[in-house]
Amino acid sequence: MPTPPATTAPTPTPAPTVAAAPQPAPEPAAAATPTPLPTPRPSPPPPQRTGSDLEAAIITLTNELRAQQGLPPLAVNGALTAAAETYAAMIAASDWFAHEGPDGSTLISRTEAAGYSGWVYLAENVYRGPQADPAASIVQLWSASPAHLSAMLSGEATEIGVGCEVSGEFRWCVQDVGAR
Repeated sequence: MPTPPATTAPTPTPAPTVAAAPQPAPEPAAAATPTPLPTPRPSPPPPQRTGSDLEAAIITLTNELRAQQGLPPLAVNGALTAAAETYAAMIAASDWFAHEGPDGSTLISRTEAAGYSGWVYLAENVYRGPQADPAASIVQLWSASPAHLSAMLSGEATEIGVGCEVSGEFRWCVQDVGAR
């Protein structure tokens, strides 16, 4: 193949490609500012079980009180305990203090719903007070009331169940005693 003739004119070369300078990212589009919703009021914390230690202490002190009067101890009954625990939770959650529940329940309906049937004696003590109160203060308070003391010292009673709950700065305890 023949060689092309030499020329005196320079061969044009393409211009160098220059990379574009980096550009900052575009500003984000301004989003519409949402209208703030009213801040909800915090709800009270749910009731908290105060544990079986307090409940056991109330049972022990009740049985000591009975022993001082020559009465036999009350045996812990699961159905009475379930009824007492359920009612303590209900009244703590409702900030309620009465023997008739905020739902219209009664000692009889609550204990029977918990499986305590065929009973021949039932009584109930309810406490609401500072959560720092020890078991001794609770039993002493009940002892100062003739009706509550009578429930704890009933010669007919043979079984007991206790439930306690804390809600806010208060403690609720329910003591159910019965016999079948």
